[in-house]
This record gives sequence, C-alpha cells and structure tokens, in this order.
Amino acid sequence: MSDPVEFIVTLAPGTSPADVARRLREHGFETTSILEALSMIVGVADPQRVETIHAMPEVSAIEPSHPIVLPPEDPQ
Repeated sequence: MSDPVEFIVTLAPGTSPADVARRLREHGFETTSILEALSMIVGVADPQRVETIHAMPEVSAIEPSHPIVLPPEDPQ
C-alpha cells in the first residue's frame, strides 16, 4: 500500500455529493471536504485506488490536489 495522497473528485452531473462520499468510503477514500456548489469532493486515498474510483459512474474525474500559493499583499 502506498502513502495516501490528497485527491479532488469531480462528480458527474445530477449526483448527490453525500451519496457519492459514502460510496467513495467503500473504496478507501477518506473525505475531508464536500464542495457541493462545485460538485467536487476532496479527500485522501491510496493512489492505487484511483482507477477503481474513476470507474464509478458518479465520478467524472479524479485528480491529485495541488496547493495554491498566493503572493503576499502589496503593502502600498
């Protein structure tokens, strides 16, 4: 088993994020955030589970999460 990685799961149109989160748990995906307005679920999983998760009909994409770093505010 590999170290868990944070992923963003994009849901297919018309799916219930709460229902999909429960199904993802069955595949070893630990949900950390449900972004209902964006139809996305964030969580961690073993990278070896990605193909299985992507094959779910409720999932349109699963991608590794990448940190977003904003520059400091201009003090002027």
